[in-house]
Amino acid sequence: MRPPDDSAPSCGYPVVASATAPQLRPGNWRLPHKAPGLYDLPYPVREDALTATLDSEGEELSVSIDGLVPFPDEQLLRQFDRQQSPASMTEEQRRQLMLYNLIDNLVGVFDELRWVAEQEAEEADDWFTTPRPVLAPLPWPEVHSMLQAPGEELRMDLIGKIASNFDTVLFKLAATPHKVLHRQRQRQHLSRVQQLDAACLSWLTRQPGISAAQKAGARQEILAVTRVEGYDTMENRVLKDMLRRCRHAARLSLHQNRAHADKARYRMVQRFDQRCGTALQSPVFAGIHNLTGVPQPNYVLLHDTSYREMWHWYLRLVKRETATLDAWRWQHRLWADVVRLMVCSCLSSAAVRSPAQQYLWLRESATTGNWIESMDWPGPVLIDDGRAVVEAFCPATMPKGDYFGLPLADWATASGADLLLLVSNVNGSAQRCVFVWAIHSPQQSPDDGALAELAKLAESALARIGTQIATGGLIIANDCFSVAKSAISRAGTGEVQALRVSGQPDQWLDAVGQAITWT
Repeated sequence: MRPPDDSAPSCGYPVVASATAPQLRPGNWRLPHKAPGLYDLPYPVREDALTATLDSEGEELSVSIDGLVPFPDEQLLRQFDRQQSPASMTEEQRRQLMLYNLIDNLVGVFDELRWVAEQEAEEADDWFTTPRPVLAPLPWPEVHSMLQAPGEELRMDLIGKIASNFDTVLFKLAATPHKVLHRQRQRQHLSRVQQLDAACLSWLTRQPGISAAQKAGARQEILAVTRVEGYDTMENRVLKDMLRRCRHAARLSLHQNRAHADKARYRMVQRFDQRCGTALQSPVFAGIHNLTGVPQPNYVLLHDTSYREMWHWYLRLVKRETATLDAWRWQHRLWADVVRLMVCSCLSSAAVRSPAQQYLWLRESATTGNWIESMDWPGPVLIDDGRAVVEAFCPATMPKGDYFGLPLADWATASGADLLLLVSNVNGSAQRCVFVWAIHSPQQSPDDGALAELAKLAESALARIGTQIATGGLIIANDCFSVAKSAISRAGTGEVQALRVSGQPDQWLDAVGQAITWT
C-alpha cells in the first residue's frame, strides 16, 4: 500500500477498491468502516480535483483525481441567465454549463415522474395516509408513455407547471405587492408632528430654547416619528427571489428545448421568462432586499391565499435546485438510475403480458444519487409472443446465492453491471443473460474509438466470467459534452452493443429498446 508518486488521470468515476475493511475520507467527507469491496466516491462540488484517503489496518493511501468539472458558481449561472454568447465563455465554463444542463435535465425526468406518482397516489388514497409519501408508485406502462417522445408538445417540467398554473397570481403579486407602514424618525414641520417617542424627546431637550417653536429653529422642524409605506417585507423578499429563480429555471428550460422553439409550450415559457424580467425591473423591487437562504415563513406566507400558493411553488423550485446540486455529487449513480429506467421501460413496453401489476417506486428525494427504490423491477414478463420470460435484477437487490442454479450476484460483482436481464423459456430454463452498463464520464465524452473499445472490454469481461448460458451486453454512455453530431451513436460487436446518447431522453428511448436483444 504505497502512495502513488503522481496523481491518477481521471476517467469514468472515482472508485476505491480494498481487500480489507477500509475507512474512506474523500475530501471533507468521512465514511465509516466498511467491508472489503468496491466503493464509488462523491464528486467534489467546488473543486476540480478529488483527494481520497484510505485508512486500512493502520496504513494510509492517498489518491488525487484531477480533471473533474466543478459545479458552476453563481456568477457563471447568472451569465447563463443573461443568455451570454458561448463565444464569450471559456472552454472550461462551457463544459461546466453543459454538464450542469445534463444533470438538471435528468433530475427533471425523475421530478416529473415523482410529480405524476404523487398526484395519482393522492387521487387513489388507498395506500397512503400522507399527501407526500416517502415512496410513490407509478405503473411501468405509464412510465414508458411519459418517457416517449412527446409528439406535438414538450413534456411539462416544473417551470412549465408554474408558467401555466401560477403565472396570473404571480404577476398580480408582482404588480401590487403587499405593503406595510414603517415607523422612522425624521425632521418634520411643527404643524405636521403627530407622534414623538423617547428618542425624539431626548433630541428635543438638547436643542437650545425654551418653547417648542424656539427649539424648532428657523425652519420650524423637529425630530418626530413618521409612518412611511414600504415593500421590504419577508413575503416580498420571497417574491423577488421567486421571480429570479423562475427566470433561471425558464432560461435553463429554453436552452434544453431550443430544438423545439416552434412548440406552444416553449413559447409559453419564453413569454413567462420575459414577464419575470419585466417584473424585476420595477422600482418597487429595487427597494426590497435580496433574500439570503430559505427563510422561515411568516404569517402572510402561511395564511394569505396568494402568498401561500407562491410559497408552495417557491419551495418546489428550491427543492429542485437543491436536488441538482446533490445529484452533482453522485452523478454517476444518477446516470445509472436513468439507464435502468430506460431499459426497464423498454422491457415493460415489449411485454406481451405480466402476471401482476408492477410499479416503479420513486423516492421523494434522491438518496446518495438514487431516485429509484430497488424493490419492484419488471419481471417476470412475457415477451416474444409469450415464448420467453424476462426478469430484471438490480445489483442492490440481487438474490443472495444462486438463483435457480445461476450465481447472478457473482456475475454482477465480477462484471460491474448496473442491471441484469435474465431471459428464460416458459418452462423456466434460463436461455440468456443480458448485462447492462451505464457509462458516465464527467471529464470527456467517449468518442467513436472509445465507444468501440468499451464494447471490446465488455465482451472480454463476459468471456472471463464464464457463464454457463448465453450472454449479451448493452453499454449506454452519455455524450454530455456533445462530441457527436447526432443524438445517437452506435458501436460494438455481435455480443455487446454500445450506445452513446445525448439530448433529451425521449430522443433515444426507442434506440435503447432496439439495441437490446431479448432472445
